Amino acid sequence: LLWWSGITFFGHQIVSFYIQDEVVITSALRYLNIARFSYIPLCLSFTFSYFYRCMQKTYIPMFIGIGAMMSNVVLNYVLIFGHFGFPELGVEGAAWGTLCAQSISLIAYLSYAIYAKEPFIGSFSQIFGFHFDFVKPILKRTYPLVINEALYSLENSTSNVLASLIFSILLFIFLLN
Repeated sequence: LLWWSGITFFGHQIVSFYIQDEVVITSALRYLNIARFSYIPLCLSFTFSYFYRCMQKTYIPMFIGIGAMMSNVVLNYVLIFGHFGFPELGVEGAAWGTLCAQSISLIAYLSYAIYAKEPFIGSFSQIFGFHFDFVKPILKRTYPLVINEALYSLENSTSNVLASLIFSILLFIFLLN
């Protein structure tokens, strides 16, 4: 949700942090404006994947993951280059392919979980309900880890930007000689 909000409201600033080429920024924003909607099925699919791994049914996420990857490759090929009667969409085609593949993955997880009558499938309110009394002790314990991961991600992103800047300066100096 945080990444989705960031891309929605500050997409240009986030992408500009990593690269300054306006052509690339424009293409990235065209991709992200569609692909950001794939984050919701992606997060829900990750949740199913973790459930199955905890239940020692690792073959289920493996097969669904392979299917999602293959559908992403096929959809990207079809939608980027406009094959089989589909229009050539370029960067937007890649985003639509990603969104469709993530949705297929989520539908596969849901279908299998309902078919197999998995114990973690409950009513809609049980699955999507929010009870702060349940979440509060979890947040209390995970808060330091979340801060640590956020700081690590910030440091990693900053290092990448600085390395890119240093490389650009060195390349400019090299070309001058």
